[in-house]
Amino acid sequence: MCGLVWAEARQSEQLVPQALKRLQYRGYDSFGFACLLDAGIESYKSLSDLREFDESLPTSKMVLGHTRWATHGGVSIENCHLHTDDQRRFALAHNGIVENVRELAGDSKDLGSDSIVLAQSLSRKLDQGKDQVFAFTELVCQIEGRNSLLIMFADG
Repeated sequence: MCGLVWAEARQSEQLVPQALKRLQYRGYDSFGFACLLDAGIESYKSLSDLREFDESLPTSKMVLGHTRWATHGGVSIENCHLHTDDQRRFALAHNGIVENVRELAGDSKDLGSDSIVLAQSLSRKLDQGKDQVFAFTELVCQIEGRNSLLIMFADG
């Protein structure tokens, strides 16, 4: 079962990994973090045991963390959360199953995970000039299934 943790606080780079470690009993196959820095979003992904993570995230204003249990897409760094677009405008973590993933993917032949499809869809909406709130709201309204999303935009 996946776990999502977010913190916008002093020492969030320490709080989030500690909180994710408390969720290990739920099982996971990969984990990742996204840190909001002055220079933008930096991410870290791993298929290793979270207990081996040395909590060496950079000092950050905001951190998202995610443990993944694969339901769509194989166990790989590519499918590991958190997902960003090429411009690193946002980081996205997702729990749940997107039942209409093929519809959201559009012409894309390589679906990867449903979470990747969500990130690609949000990126396309931003490319069309939609503002962040509108793009996110539109994406959420299009998703079928039971889901939770955390999105951190590069501007905070």
